[in-house]
Amino acid sequence: MTPTSFAVALVFFFLLSWVLAVAIKKRGAGFSRSARAALVLAAFSYVFLLSILPLGGEQPGSGRLIHWNPLHFLQEHNSEGAIEESFGQQLSDGNTVYYSPEELPAEEKSEIQKVSPYDFFAHGDIESGVIVSDPEGNVVPQSQGQYILSEVSEAIEMSSEPVQSQSMILEEKSLNFLLFAPLGVLAYFSFSSNAARMVAGPAVSLSIEVVQWSVAWGRTADTADLLANSLGSFLGVAMGMLASVLAVLTKRSERNGGRCAASAGHGAGRRPRGRHGS
Repeated sequence: MTPTSFAVALVFFFLLSWVLAVAIKKRGAGFSRSARAALVLAAFSYVFLLSILPLGGEQPGSGRLIHWNPLHFLQEHNSEGAIEESFGQQLSDGNTVYYSPEELPAEEKSEIQKVSPYDFFAHGDIESGVIVSDPEGNVVPQSQGQYILSEVSEAIEMSSEPVQSQSMILEEKSLNFLLFAPLGVLAYFSFSSNAARMVAGPAVSLSIEVVQWSVAWGRTADTADLLANSLGSFLGVAMGMLASVLAVLTKRSERNGGRCAASAGHGAGRRPRGRHGS
């Protein structure tokens, strides 16, 4: 999920709103019934695909959980970003190594050595290379460095996972937001009541959370998902409203333009009256 793909999706959903707005102006109430049927089908599909289907391969967990705080994912994002990527590890030969993404200043090394002495220090990353040195800063021989790297490479890769999970948290919420925008568009063209339009998306989202919480143990009902889904649905309703207004204005402009053209043609067909000379 990139900003470009996010923007492209929003443009696509607005074009969908425009097509539906034009269609409903031509077909009227009949099209509203078709949109309502599509909304019901989409709602059942969302509940099945997002809550029931993923349960097929899961084993029952130890209990059910509800995240009541809708902004808890922001706290998770911040806490994961604060996870310490540096660590100490004992090697199979009994020596110890301290790893950090960046090379540590001598003063910081000295402080670490006072707390827990290490035989080696390593810094860098797997892709660009990890440098292993002794406490004095002298790079160890290549063979010894390769041995130490083989011992700590897995831990180094794991230390970078929190950064990846941060982006995954935001990407998941962005996908939830986008996924419910079409539902909001359908809701707008399905109902004449603004209250029904606004409630449709959150109702489907709430159904998903309730089902995935109740069908199997170990599932979580997340108010953050409910919030993201609802906001996406509200955006879809707004898109439908804007597209309808633009469709009405366009049709009115075309009608006025046709009247002006007809009036001009009618006026051009008249012969001016003149006075007859004597």
